[in-house]
Amino acid sequence: VAAPAVLLPKSEFDAGLIGEWKDFLAKAGDKQIITYCRVGRRAGVVAAALAEKGHKVANAGAFKDWQAAGLPTRSGGPDQKKP
Repeated sequence: VAAPAVLLPKSEFDAGLIGEWKDFLAKAGDKQIITYCRVGRRAGVVAAALAEKGHKVANAGAFKDWQAAGLPTRSGGPDQKKP
């Protein structure tokens, strides 16, 4: 995963920004949110929806693009939400 990533379930996003999304967005405030996913499609959908709600957001696309750019990564999975 991307080193600074907070892993959030898209299902909670789709259900109306519930659960971890609600807390994450409250903490993010006016900071820019960068989305990515395995292929880039889901990240694009989420980024567009967040932008429509007035959040500053950028879509990094696919995780392989993050890696190819030489950006920091860490081991992690669903049970490791934060660095």
